[in-house]
Amino acid sequence: MEGSLFDNVLQIINDWNPKAEYSNESKYRDDLLTFLRKNLNQSENGVYRSPIWGFDSSRHHFLKKEAGRSLADI
Repeated sequence: MEGSLFDNVLQIINDWNPKAEYSNESKYRDDLLTFLRKNLNQSENGVYRSPIWGFDSSRHHFLKKEAGRSLADI
């Protein structure tokens, strides 16, 4: 994937289709989290280059579920 990390995340979310019709939001969240982990950490060259900050870093991104009273699920 080329482009910013933000653009890549948006594209992955747009490509996501839940595996099933779940009975609650937390199951949809878990399905999306799994999909993001799988697809966000794939890259052709293994390196993420930030055009804004000018750094190279590993393309491995850590994602986790919310903990405590946070507003975001992922």
